[in-house]
Amino acid sequence: DGIFEIEGVELATFTENRVTGTRPTVMVLVEPRLLDAVEESAYSVSELEGRLARLEEDLQDEGYDTMFMLTEVYGGEVHQDGKTVLAMRELLKAHYSGLAAIEGVLLVGAFPDATLVRRWAWDRGGSWLEIDGETFDGEDGLRIVPEMVDARADIVLADMDGSWDEIYYQEETELLGFEAIPRNSDFWETGYAEAANWEVETHTFEDFFWIQDDR
Repeated sequence: DGIFEIEGVELATFTENRVTGTRPTVMVLVEPRLLDAVEESAYSVSELEGRLARLEEDLQDEGYDTMFMLTEVYGGEVHQDGKTVLAMRELLKAHYSGLAAIEGVLLVGAFPDATLVRRWAWDRGGSWLEIDGETFDGEDGLRIVPEMVDARADIVLADMDGSWDEIYYQEETELLGFEAIPRNSDFWETGYAEAANWEVETHTFEDFFWIQDDR
């Protein structure tokens, strides 16, 4: 689509970036914009670089190798945070396969977040449920509705083996939800529900990872 999710990557020059291959490695992605001088700021660029260098020293003292990388990612108007996170994940996977001892990653700056939308089957257990304008209280209800469970999830970057690219949706997407009062009390054990009172609804989400645990 002509958009570069990662616009630039380079090793920082204010750190040693010592990778021996014999110790676990910590990667630190730093947003380059942080190193732009801000007029009349009480803090200088050299002071921030010094603090990052101190962070590297602390990590090395704790037994880690370090890689500090200036990483500039897309920050335009297109709603695609998840897509940019996937690109960052590919960057990490490339280094992970070459440096199998990567212990973790720190993000310094304003990086995009991954949003998780999840749908699962929920036995309301007698709590109230409103279906088609009618309120049911004290009866077992079944709810299978998509919800945003995390707007700032780190699992997409942390999981190097999952197929997160296959469950990403960038455009506005309508997802179905379902609520019912089952007539058979054993629906949770059998996986089959028969209901006279039920309702299907739609929920719209954009730029998200779609986890279908109701399957």
